[in-house]
Amino acid sequence: LKEKMTLKQVISLILATLGIAILVWGPLFINSFSAVIYALLAAVSYAIYVLVSGRVQQGVEPLSSSLYVITSAGIALLLFHQPSFDRLLHFSNYEYLIFLGLATVCTVAPLTLFLAGLQRLSSSKASLVVMIEPVVAAIAAWVIFDEKLSLAQAAGALLVLFSLFLNATKSK
Repeated sequence: LKEKMTLKQVISLILATLGIAILVWGPLFINSFSAVIYALLAAVSYAIYVLVSGRVQQGVEPLSSSLYVITSAGIALLLFHQPSFDRLLHFSNYEYLIFLGLATVCTVAPLTLFLAGLQRLSSSKASLVVMIEPVVAAIAAWVIFDEKLSLAQAAGALLVLFSLFLNATKSK
């Protein structure tokens, strides 16, 4: 995409990746080799998506892009997973409101904001900013669900935040 990363961006990316690794480090159980391959393919696909989206979606409304992305993902899941829709009849109106809230707060809003950010940031900067997601998830789990956060995990989260701060500061 003809986008050159500065040395500071490369260092920030390395530090953020190291911070994420420290944050999520723990016992690793691999039950299926094919699942690992799928996970790696998903990561590569997402990286390509971020890089290409920064260029292709210039001038496209982020909400429209979100609609296409979420609809495509829904169709793909429907085709591959083939769920039974019988259970949908047994939810209350309150539960449907919870689903709507979760869909809006956890999927539509973040994707739309991310796509809006891609139009304003370079792909390399956007890919660094997105690394805050696991940090926010870990902090939310700690605050909301009283999950334990080890000293190493906290250090990993701080390393990610530091790398984002480093990347955001102007070079002299």
